[in-house]
Amino acid sequence: KFLFTDRADVPVKNLSGGEKLRFNLLILSIQNPELIILDEPTNNLDIYSKKVMTEALNKYKGSLFIISHDIDFIKSINLNKGFYLRKNKINNITDLEKLSLEKLTDWLL
Repeated sequence: KFLFTDRADVPVKNLSGGEKLRFNLLILSIQNPELIILDEPTNNLDIYSKKVMTEALNKYKGSLFIISHDIDFIKSINLNKGFYLRKNKINNITDLEKLSLEKLTDWLL
């Protein structure tokens, strides 16, 4: 699932960014924390690593706090609430399905 069968003996410091992400998701899946905080988690990820992360997060049963500008990623995660910050005020995103870059830009301006 996390594709470490041939790289199990490689030190973490020598893993690529995507491999480090998969390694961290593996650790999280073992520890099963109640809350995961991710800040721009899709930055610098290849398509496959993004897919693995999305699948892992969709199976996760706890709470997620995700900061992201990647609207496709946000929509691909099974979130039940979304928020955005505008002029130092937290606002609720009422319909995650209709979230788009244009709508988000309108909210933030």
